[in-house]
Amino acid sequence: MKRLALVRVRACAQCRRAVAFLKSEDGEHALGLPIESDKARELLSRHHAAGGEKFLADLLLRLLARPPSGLRQVVLDCNNGGFLSATVDITLDGKTESFSCSPEEGLGLAIAAEIPLYAAERIFEERHLFHPLETESEESGPPQSKPKPTLH
Repeated sequence: MKRLALVRVRACAQCRRAVAFLKSEDGEHALGLPIESDKARELLSRHHAAGGEKFLADLLLRLLARPPSGLRQVVLDCNNGGFLSATVDITLDGKTESFSCSPEEGLGLAIAAEIPLYAAERIFEERHLFHPLETESEESGPPQSKPKPTLH
């Protein structure tokens, strides 16, 4: 497994989707993970400002903050059907269990809880699961809706 770090969140000028760009610690691999606009807003608010708006991840973290529980790690992987997935390892009552979630949810929890985010080696071979790393005229922040044409 390779440990990943969030490098930036940008809106793709071509598809207008928000993309979280992740890079392995060794610099060998980079991934573009398409995410919903709300998740992009959450990641950007955590990255740029402390305090402020609260998200569902905040509630989950508060509930898991009571000993002897805690979040351990998030692992991005792909299942046999070729779909990207994630698992979150959580210790509850002294026993570590893995819970499935969407890659977006896993990324959000890893960033919010400041726990390791890993990628299984095999997903680096499945480039079609990810957003292209290079997009023309990338914009910062979550995508904005396109203005509607008006009649003059």
